[in-house]
Amino acid sequence: DFHIPSMVRRDDLLLTVSTGGAAPALAREICHRLEQQFGPAWGDFARLLGDFRRRWKRRGESEQIHARMREIIGSDVFEIMQSSGAEAAGRKIRRIVRRLEGERAASREPMKKPTKAPAKNRAQTEGKRK
Repeated sequence: DFHIPSMVRRDDLLLTVSTGGAAPALAREICHRLEQQFGPAWGDFARLLGDFRRRWKRRGESEQIHARMREIIGSDVFEIMQSSGAEAAGRKIRRIVRRLEGERAASREPMKKPTKAPAKNRAQTEGKRK
């Protein structure tokens, strides 16, 4: 037997459902529900994320893509895109990436060792302790 899954396409986003041929009507019903839940804006969102992903790969930033995407998808970028457009969503994505890069850079900085006081100050401090 050959089974064709039911599909919902939103530009770059493709959702498929299959029951392996056991219940094609169920697959169609689930697809119908997915069509209602994932409107055209989700395709726009997938396209925007894809644009950023390609840009990061070209820059050689592949190692950071997963963490960036996880952070972006968990944020309010989708809602910003719906309410204010792709340009505003792009600005938010760039802010998220800058924050992540700042956190990453800070975590790589070596711990600063306490500096010794100059000899003159050390003598004064030791004298006060006595």
